[in-house]
Amino acid sequence: MLASGNSLINDSTISVRCDAVSNALGYVVYYGTDSATSPDSVISETNEIHITGLDELSACFIRIKSYNDAGCSNLNTKCYAAVPSANPWESLIVNGFDRSTNTRHDYVKQYIQPLIAAGSGFSYVLNESVYDGKISLCDYETVIWILGDESSADDTFNPVEQDSVENFLKQGGKLFVSGSEIGWDLEGKTGHPTQADKDFYHNFLKADYIADAPAGVSSTYYSATPILGEIFDGIDDFSFDNGTHGTFDVDWPDAINGINGGVNVMKYKNASSSNIAAISNSIDEESYILREYALHQNYPNPFNPTTTISFTLAKASNVRLEIFNIRGEKVRSLANGYFNAGYWTAVWDGKNDHGLSVPSGMYMYRMITGMGIQVKNMLLLK
Repeated sequence: MLASGNSLINDSTISVRCDAVSNALGYVVYYGTDSATSPDSVISETNEIHITGLDELSACFIRIKSYNDAGCSNLNTKCYAAVPSANPWESLIVNGFDRSTNTRHDYVKQYIQPLIAAGSGFSYVLNESVYDGKISLCDYETVIWILGDESSADDTFNPVEQDSVENFLKQGGKLFVSGSEIGWDLEGKTGHPTQADKDFYHNFLKADYIADAPAGVSSTYYSATPILGEIFDGIDDFSFDNGTHGTFDVDWPDAINGINGGVNVMKYKNASSSNIAAISNSIDEESYILREYALHQNYPNPFNPTTTISFTLAKASNVRLEIFNIRGEKVRSLANGYFNAGYWTAVWDGKNDHGLSVPSGMYMYRMITGMGIQVKNMLLLK
């Protein structure tokens, strides 16, 4: 039996919904204010059970079992929770962590006190409730999506979930996603991502996948630090789990980079390259509609000796991508041909068309398409 979700009705009532069980005569929900004990219970003949008389902005932990004339099922030991609020549509937590490394199912506990301190209650569901159409993200102001080390074996965001998230963001929703393999799943793994996966990652999460781990090394970097001047500036550095603190070993945390308006806001501590850990972004009418063409800022920048230049085409076009030195002399031709619509990347290795390394300095890269010309600067430092 699977509890599909707990949603708020008002500041003192929670609705618990679970999958219907064959031959069940009813359901028992056990609940309490901490995750270790469940002193109270309520019985219902239907698979939607209301818990009433709760205190506003206080934690309610929930476990459930079914019964019939032969007895009771085993108690579902997975941890479900909700916090009653006068604004029942304020926040939703989605647990999308289905991978076999997820053995605890209680990550929701980490969000309870911070949200209560912020004056926010929340509802809680498994991601199955989203793609089965049992709940709409657009009913909520804020969605927190937990992915852990969910990867391509189980999908971070399947196509239905992508559509749900896109619609939510288009309507002004606020999304916080945590996970260590999102970029690997949606862009990094050879042969797995579809163009739709990449478009979702680039145009809605506004992130670009750089490496499978900071500095390209797994099981090494387990701390993050805020980037000065960005939204997390002022918080302390923090360490995430190496497998010794009761959750799971975050041994392959993606290194990413903000694109299409995405801003780098955290980096892996002590990693000298491929070290961006988190980005923030905003979605508006202009940013979620794919523009005719866009030349993106290279990454890394400054760089030595290689950097990646990316561009987006809303429709197929002839593309010429060239690099010039500060005197306007052409140094290298990176692309000259016909490209289909989509997101494209090219790597410059710091060499000219003759295969010779060029000196340190400022360079320009220019993209010419049927829709126009765009130019950006980059800095090579040796």
